[in-house]
Amino acid sequence: MPPPATSTQRRRRGAALVEAIHAAALDEAVEAGIDGMTMEGIATRARTAKTSLYRRWSTPAEILMDSLYVTFPVETPSPDADDLRGDLLRALKQHKEWLGTPMAPVVHAINISGARYADLKKVLYDRVLDARGSRVTLTVLRHYVAHGVIDADRVTPMVADIGEAMMAKILMDAGRAPSRRELEAIADEVILPAIGVSDS
Repeated sequence: MPPPATSTQRRRRGAALVEAIHAAALDEAVEAGIDGMTMEGIATRARTAKTSLYRRWSTPAEILMDSLYVTFPVETPSPDADDLRGDLLRALKQHKEWLGTPMAPVVHAINISGARYADLKKVLYDRVLDARGSRVTLTVLRHYVAHGVIDADRVTPMVADIGEAMMAKILMDAGRAPSRRELEAIADEVILPAIGVSDS
Protein backbone atom coordinates (compact mmCIF):
# COMPACT_ATOMS: atom_id res chain seq x y z
CA MET A 1 0.00 0.00 0.00
CA PRO A 2 1.32 3.50 -0.84
CA PRO A 3 2.45 5.86 1.91
CA PRO A 4 0.05 8.48 3.28
CA ALA A 5 -0.48 11.55 1.16
CA THR A 6 1.73 14.56 1.63
CA SER A 7 0.37 18.08 1.58
CA THR A 8 1.85 18.58 -1.90
CA GLN A 9 0.19 15.44 -3.27
CA ARG A 10 -3.14 16.49 -1.81
CA ARG A 11 -3.24 19.57 -3.99
CA ARG A 12 -4.43 17.58 -6.99
CA ARG A 13 -7.84 18.68 -8.13
CA GLY A 14 -10.42 17.96 -10.77
CA ALA A 15 -9.93 15.22 -13.35
CA ALA A 16 -6.46 14.23 -12.15
CA LEU A 17 -7.73 13.58 -8.64
CA VAL A 18 -10.80 11.67 -9.84
CA GLU A 19 -8.62 9.52 -12.10
CA ALA A 20 -6.31 8.71 -9.18
CA ILE A 21 -9.29 7.79 -6.99
CA HIS A 22 -10.74 5.54 -9.70
CA ALA A 23 -7.43 3.72 -10.09
CA ALA A 24 -7.12 3.41 -6.32
CA ALA A 25 -10.59 1.90 -6.03
CA LEU A 26 -9.74 -0.80 -8.57
CA ASP A 27 -6.48 -1.56 -6.77
CA GLU A 28 -8.33 -1.72 -3.46
CA ALA A 29 -10.93 -4.12 -4.88
CA VAL A 30 -8.24 -6.40 -6.33
CA GLU A 31 -5.98 -6.46 -3.27
CA ALA A 32 -8.44 -6.14 -0.38
CA GLY A 33 -11.43 -7.81 -2.01
CA ILE A 34 -14.82 -6.21 -2.50
CA ASP A 35 -15.78 -6.84 1.13
CA GLY A 36 -12.47 -5.42 2.33
CA MET A 37 -12.69 -2.11 0.49
CA THR A 38 -12.70 0.99 2.70
CA MET A 39 -12.79 4.71 2.06
CA GLU A 40 -9.59 5.04 4.06
CA GLY A 41 -7.86 2.41 1.94
CA ILE A 42 -8.90 4.10 -1.30
CA ALA A 43 -7.85 7.53 -0.02
CA THR A 44 -4.45 6.21 1.03
CA ARG A 45 -3.88 4.56 -2.34
CA ALA A 46 -4.95 7.73 -4.14
CA ARG A 47 -2.75 9.82 -1.83
CA THR A 48 -5.60 12.10 -0.90
CA ALA A 49 -7.80 12.84 2.10
CA LYS A 50 -10.97 10.88 2.85
CA THR A 51 -12.90 14.14 2.71
CA SER A 52 -12.10 14.31 -1.02
CA LEU A 53 -13.93 11.02 -1.48
CA TYR A 54 -16.94 11.88 0.65
CA ARG A 55 -17.58 15.04 -1.33
CA ARG A 56 -18.60 12.87 -4.27
CA TRP A 57 -19.26 9.29 -3.07
CA SER A 58 -20.86 7.73 0.00
CA THR A 59 -19.35 4.23 -0.12
CA PRO A 60 -16.39 2.35 -1.61
CA ALA A 61 -18.83 0.44 -3.84
CA GLU A 62 -20.02 3.69 -5.42
CA ILE A 63 -16.44 4.62 -6.28
CA LEU A 64 -15.83 1.13 -7.66
CA MET A 65 -18.85 1.33 -9.97
CA ASP A 66 -17.73 4.74 -11.25
CA SER A 67 -14.23 3.33 -11.77
CA LEU A 68 -15.56 0.40 -13.77
CA TYR A 69 -17.80 2.67 -15.83
CA VAL A 70 -15.04 5.01 -16.98
CA THR A 71 -12.57 2.20 -17.68
CA PHE A 72 -14.91 -0.33 -19.32
CA PRO A 73 -14.19 -0.62 -23.06
CA VAL A 74 -16.72 0.77 -25.52
CA GLU A 75 -16.84 -0.47 -29.09
CA THR A 76 -16.58 2.13 -31.86
CA PRO A 77 -17.86 0.68 -35.17
CA SER A 78 -16.94 2.09 -38.56
CA PRO A 79 -19.09 5.23 -39.07
CA ASP A 80 -20.31 4.13 -42.50
CA ALA A 81 -21.01 0.55 -41.40
CA ASP A 82 -18.83 -0.79 -44.19
CA ASP A 83 -16.51 -3.20 -42.36
CA LEU A 84 -18.64 -5.63 -40.37
CA ARG A 85 -16.06 -8.39 -40.05
CA GLY A 86 -13.33 -5.91 -39.15
CA ASP A 87 -15.53 -4.24 -36.56
CA LEU A 88 -16.42 -7.59 -35.00
CA LEU A 89 -12.76 -8.58 -34.80
CA ARG A 90 -11.82 -5.25 -33.23
CA ALA A 91 -14.57 -5.67 -30.65
CA LEU A 92 -13.42 -9.20 -29.82
CA LYS A 93 -9.79 -8.08 -29.59
CA GLN A 94 -10.78 -5.18 -27.35
CA HIS A 95 -12.56 -7.59 -25.01
CA LYS A 96 -9.56 -9.92 -25.03
CA GLU A 97 -7.35 -7.02 -23.91
CA TRP A 98 -9.87 -6.11 -21.21
CA LEU A 99 -9.75 -9.68 -19.88
CA GLY A 100 -6.09 -9.06 -19.01
CA THR A 101 -6.85 -6.00 -16.87
CA PRO A 102 -7.54 -5.89 -13.10
CA MET A 103 -11.14 -4.96 -13.91
CA ALA A 104 -12.01 -8.39 -15.31
CA PRO A 105 -11.62 -10.44 -12.10
CA VAL A 106 -13.49 -7.77 -10.13
CA VAL A 107 -16.46 -7.91 -12.52
CA HIS A 108 -16.26 -11.71 -12.55
CA ALA A 109 -16.33 -11.87 -8.76
CA ILE A 110 -19.49 -9.77 -8.65
CA ASN A 111 -21.12 -11.78 -11.45
CA ILE A 112 -20.64 -15.18 -9.81
CA SER A 113 -21.42 -14.07 -6.27
CA GLY A 114 -25.08 -15.07 -6.31
CA ALA A 115 -27.03 -13.43 -3.50
CA ARG A 116 -23.89 -12.17 -1.78
CA TYR A 117 -23.53 -9.12 -4.02
CA ALA A 118 -27.03 -9.14 -5.53
CA ASP A 119 -27.55 -5.40 -5.09
CA LEU A 120 -24.07 -4.60 -6.36
CA LYS A 121 -24.57 -6.88 -9.37
CA LYS A 122 -27.74 -5.01 -10.32
CA VAL A 123 -25.85 -1.71 -10.13
CA LEU A 124 -23.02 -3.24 -12.16
CA TYR A 125 -25.39 -4.11 -15.00
CA ASP A 126 -27.48 -0.93 -14.83
CA ARG A 127 -24.61 1.49 -14.30
CA VAL A 128 -21.74 -0.14 -16.17
CA LEU A 129 -22.35 -3.11 -18.46
CA ASP A 130 -25.67 -2.12 -20.04
CA ALA A 131 -24.61 1.52 -20.22
CA ARG A 132 -21.38 0.60 -22.04
CA GLY A 133 -22.77 -1.80 -24.62
CA SER A 134 -23.94 -4.76 -22.53
CA ARG A 135 -22.31 -7.61 -24.48
CA VAL A 136 -19.21 -8.11 -26.59
CA THR A 137 -19.96 -7.14 -30.24
CA LEU A 138 -23.53 -6.01 -29.43
CA THR A 139 -22.74 -2.36 -30.09
CA VAL A 140 -21.34 -3.37 -33.47
CA LEU A 141 -24.36 -5.51 -34.32
CA ARG A 142 -26.79 -2.75 -33.34
CA HIS A 143 -24.84 -0.26 -35.44
CA TYR A 144 -25.14 -2.46 -38.53
CA VAL A 145 -28.84 -3.05 -37.86
CA ALA A 146 -29.36 0.71 -37.74
CA HIS A 147 -27.64 1.02 -41.13
CA GLY A 148 -29.76 -1.71 -42.69
CA VAL A 149 -26.92 -4.19 -43.12
CA ILE A 150 -28.26 -6.76 -40.64
CA ASP A 151 -31.87 -7.83 -40.09
CA ALA A 152 -32.83 -6.74 -36.57
CA ASP A 153 -34.63 -10.05 -35.97
CA ARG A 154 -31.27 -11.83 -36.28
CA VAL A 155 -29.80 -10.07 -33.25
CA THR A 156 -31.51 -12.19 -30.62
CA PRO A 157 -30.36 -12.34 -26.96
CA MET A 158 -28.62 -15.64 -27.77
CA VAL A 159 -26.75 -14.11 -30.71
CA ALA A 160 -25.82 -11.11 -28.59
CA ASP A 161 -24.10 -13.49 -26.14
CA ILE A 162 -22.21 -15.57 -28.70
CA GLY A 163 -18.96 -13.61 -28.84
CA GLU A 164 -18.61 -13.29 -25.10
CA ALA A 165 -19.66 -16.91 -24.50
CA MET A 166 -17.16 -18.32 -26.98
CA MET A 167 -14.33 -16.27 -25.52
CA ALA A 168 -15.26 -17.42 -22.00
CA LYS A 169 -15.28 -21.07 -23.14
CA ILE A 170 -11.79 -20.80 -24.63
CA LEU A 171 -10.58 -19.09 -21.47
CA MET A 172 -11.99 -21.88 -19.30
CA ASP A 173 -10.95 -24.77 -21.55
CA ALA A 174 -7.47 -23.57 -22.49
CA GLY A 175 -6.67 -21.43 -19.46
CA ARG A 176 -5.69 -18.52 -21.70
CA ALA A 177 -7.22 -15.76 -23.74
CA PRO A 178 -8.23 -16.62 -27.33
CA SER A 179 -5.60 -16.32 -30.05
CA ARG A 180 -6.12 -14.11 -33.08
CA ARG A 181 -6.98 -17.17 -35.16
CA GLU A 182 -9.61 -18.16 -32.60
CA LEU A 183 -11.07 -14.66 -32.62
CA GLU A 184 -11.32 -14.88 -36.40
CA ALA A 185 -13.06 -18.25 -36.08
CA ILE A 186 -15.56 -16.79 -33.62
CA ALA A 187 -16.38 -14.04 -36.12
CA ASP A 188 -16.32 -16.16 -39.29
CA GLU A 189 -17.77 -19.46 -38.09
CA VAL A 190 -20.18 -18.34 -35.40
CA ILE A 191 -21.27 -14.69 -35.38
CA LEU A 192 -21.48 -13.95 -39.10
CA PRO A 193 -23.47 -17.12 -39.97
CA ALA A 194 -25.77 -16.45 -37.01
CA ILE A 195 -26.70 -13.02 -38.39
CA GLY A 196 -27.07 -14.34 -41.95
CA VAL A 197 -23.87 -12.87 -43.36
CA SER A 198 -21.54 -15.28 -45.12
CA ASP A 199 -18.92 -12.82 -46.36
CA SER A 200 -18.26 -9.24 -45.18
